[in-house]
Amino acid sequence: MNEGLYQANGDVLVFFHAHTVVPANRLAIVSSTLKDEKIKLAGFTSIMRGAFTPWFISLQNGIKTYFGALIYNPIRCVCYGFRLFFGDQVIFCKKKDFMKVGGFNQELPIMEYADLC
Repeated sequence: MNEGLYQANGDVLVFFHAHTVVPANRLAIVSSTLKDEKIKLAGFTSIMRGAFTPWFISLQNGIKTYFGALIYNPIRCVCYGFRLFFGDQVIFCKKKDFMKVGGFNQELPIMEYADLC
């Protein structure tokens, strides 16, 4: 994913898995979200459709996004809206902010999204 950064020509980066479907108004959401200079990274929580297992995974995604952040850093979570995103969720940010933090930690085999948060 870091390699994609060097290929990207735009000012905004969006990272998502091939099987991910994002809302039809995704460009408007990304644009309006990143207009707020206080927001450095944002994303979409995955909602899976189908039988029980996808529903349960969707619930788990919502829980870990909010409660993972609450456990990890309660003050940032409550006061500043901090959330944790994971590899099965879409994240987006300004290219300049991604570069400031050095991108994804390439030494991590998993959890690079959460680490970036």
